[in-house]
Amino acid sequence: MLGNFLNVRLQCLLNVTEEGSVRT
Repeated sequence: MLGNFLNVRLQCLLNVTEEGSVRT
């Protein structure tokens, strides 16, 4: 459960980072 939660958070962070890179 906890591992899955952390995985989702990591995916969100990566998604945000990718969006920031593309916008930049």
